[in-house]
Amino acid sequence: MRKIVVILLILLTAAFVVACFSFMGFQRTRLQVSIRLLGYTNASFDAQGHRSHGGLAVCMVPDKARAVVLQVSNASPFAVVRGRSPVVTFDSPAGRVEFVPTGWSVLEPRECERFEMEPPTTGTRWRLTINCEPLRGSSYCIGPSDFRQRVRRFAIWLQDHKIPVRAPRQLPAVQFSSDWVKP
Repeated sequence: MRKIVVILLILLTAAFVVACFSFMGFQRTRLQVSIRLLGYTNASFDAQGHRSHGGLAVCMVPDKARAVVLQVSNASPFAVVRGRSPVVTFDSPAGRVEFVPTGWSVLEPRECERFEMEPPTTGTRWRLTINCEPLRGSSYCIGPSDFRQRVRRFAIWLQDHKIPVRAPRQLPAVQFSSDWVKP
């Protein structure tokens, strides 16, 4: 009788662990982020060098220059970290790529951010791609820790104390892209 109880406890524990890990993976696949081109505008600053119209998270454009206005929206039911270097990919045989240094940003559920960047001048179609991940357990370590991060920190602590163990890798961020934009 005791053997059956022990086996049932082991099976229930294993089922609980599998359920926890599958839920964490399910949460990563539920990431819903959209990138939209809102249009073009001229960047404008006031006499002190501040944006004359608010609501922009990042502006990489000099005063009076033509700018592309993009909006990143979080439709996920949890906070999301937008990666620090969105990528502009060109639809050309060379497959050229440019990085847009914006810094990371946390988007709460149903929150959006707008940013301006200089429009690409290559004359070919382009699109913006960003990496996103849930705030909990993010690789930036800015949100609450999850089980995987705690295990990783413990493994690193063991390695620091000369105990040979492998640390689990960070889960890769999920990529989202805008539609192709014609110049």
